[in-house]
Amino acid sequence: MPANLKEIRTMNQERTAAADAVYEGFDFGAKVEDQSGWEYVTPGNEWTRPVFVRTNEEDVDDATSTKLTFVVRFKEGTAEVLNSYAIDSKGNLWGESDDGRRIGIQIVIDAKYIGEEADLKWLKASVEAEVQRAIAAGLLSHGHATPEVYETKVIGTRQEEVDLDEKEVSTWIEGSIESCSISLEEVPDLMARYALTSPAEMRSELAERMGL
Repeated sequence: MPANLKEIRTMNQERTAAADAVYEGFDFGAKVEDQSGWEYVTPGNEWTRPVFVRTNEEDVDDATSTKLTFVVRFKEGTAEVLNSYAIDSKGNLWGESDDGRRIGIQIVIDAKYIGEEADLKWLKASVEAEVQRAIAAGLLSHGHATPEVYETKVIGTRQEEVDLDEKEVSTWIEGSIESCSISLEEVPDLMARYALTSPAEMRSELAERMGL
């Protein structure tokens, strides 16, 4: 951390240059009409500035000016920028920086139903359709923040698969190795695959291989 006024002044100069560079490279997705100076508190690692954008460039008479807050976050005690974003009064994110940074959101819904296993195929397809309808209705779009790419996956499992016991699985793996159903050479590949697989998919495959 800067220890005296000279160091603080130097740090603020470096941060001003870094924040200006990030601001100049930011695409707000709308025409910037005006902006104010940087606002910050010392000590602190977040700088902000009010920015006013026009959301209707084609018709000047109908142009609407929206106030955004442009935020730059620095690494503690340095001029290294950690991230930057623009946000409006409703919490909607606008635009994107030119440094390749993206915001990722993972939505996890763990729903358990009481019903016959024969219903699983129909239920899975129905939930998948509802997820797509929700996305089409704007589930993933907020203000000017929309995903470039997204992936959806609905996984169906039986309750017994969810409740697999660790000791039970361990005993089965040990027995499979001893009986040569699984060779030692396969173990690293299986571990890597299961590590990159969702828990529900992993349990489903294990249950199937275990004959449950």
